[in-house]
Amino acid sequence: MSSKMKNWIVLAVGAFSVLLILLAGWLRGGNGESYRLLVVIGSACFILALVLEHLLFRCPHCGQYLGRKFVPGGYCPHCGKELD
Repeated sequence: MSSKMKNWIVLAVGAFSVLLILLAGWLRGGNGESYRLLVVIGSACFILALVLEHLLFRCPHCGQYLGRKFVPGGYCPHCGKELD
């Protein structure tokens, strides 16, 4: 899987979690249980996005975590090899 695809997956899961939490806030005026469920699911999706970032953003050559400064098409700061 390319680095750009990994980046899009993490961004999509993160954006979905934010949308769920915003929807929960909008629905809060109605049924209390439904908005709590959306907050729980949205929070779980956000945690999933963080875990995916940590698991997917690794150098394919040396296996080191690339960190928050990861740029698709750049170079690994640990081994210096080009990232796809």
